[in-house]
Amino acid sequence: LVDHKRVAPRIVPRHLYNYVERGCREVAITIGNHPAFMLASAVTEDIRIDELSVASSLAKIRYAKTLTNNLLVPAECEVVLEGYVTDEYVDEGPFIDILGTYDIVRKERVIEIRCITMRKNPIFQYILPGGYEHKNLMGLPREATIQREVSKVCECLDVKLTAGSGGWLNAVVKIRKKNDEDGRRAIEAAFRGHESMKYVVVVDEDIDIGNLEEVEWAISTRTQLDRDLVLKPGEKGSSLDPSADQVTRLTCKAGIDATIPSMREKEKFMKATIPEVELERFLD
Repeated sequence: LVDHKRVAPRIVPRHLYNYVERGCREVAITIGNHPAFMLASAVTEDIRIDELSVASSLAKIRYAKTLTNNLLVPAECEVVLEGYVTDEYVDEGPFIDILGTYDIVRKERVIEIRCITMRKNPIFQYILPGGYEHKNLMGLPREATIQREVSKVCECLDVKLTAGSGGWLNAVVKIRKKNDEDGRRAIEAAFRGHESMKYVVVVDEDIDIGNLEEVEWAISTRTQLDRDLVLKPGEKGSSLDPSADQVTRLTCKAGIDATIPSMREKEKFMKATIPEVELERFLD
């Protein structure tokens, strides 16, 4: 909030800046949206992809036009701020990012508000920075893009961005391995699916990727790092990672192939199970 009629939201310079360069400055900021609309807005795709269409594919959403600039907004959202993007920049931040650390102060464009409409007794919905909603909204679409890319090179069964990395930097990928190249292929494909990702672990189908104890067990029992570690120094990483170069964003990414080697006996890598006992044999 800059003053009573101007705001400077943190907006990554992608679609909005592209529109501004075209001369399209009219905007509408909506507060208190349907979850499908929020999830669609978190999807990072080509500028030709319409997020409203994505939201409508997830749920039946009605739209209405704004009063001053004729833009479509969700008809059932709580508050709508109508305005336009100016050429003025102000400092925004420091903002708590998805990792729970303070992001850097950034120069953001000022949006001047010309009209506010709202429902009767509106609910002002707010996402706690670094909280579960923040992580889920940012991470869930990336899990889908990782799975899409990995599925191009091998059979991908599941993807999980880890909570300890803010649901953003690190992932575990479960595959059904057909040969020893699948693990490394999955690592490379996973990074293509999420360019901000820093570390990825690829595991077999018997591992519960939601249980990091099982993931650690797979790393401990199924890997030799001189063979199964992939290092990618000098890669473009996430601006949210404080350990990366804060000017160039360059970082060293890493992938671990924690799958069972194809040429080894699979049974030796499986957890022992206690066989069932036929109690009838021991009872009168």
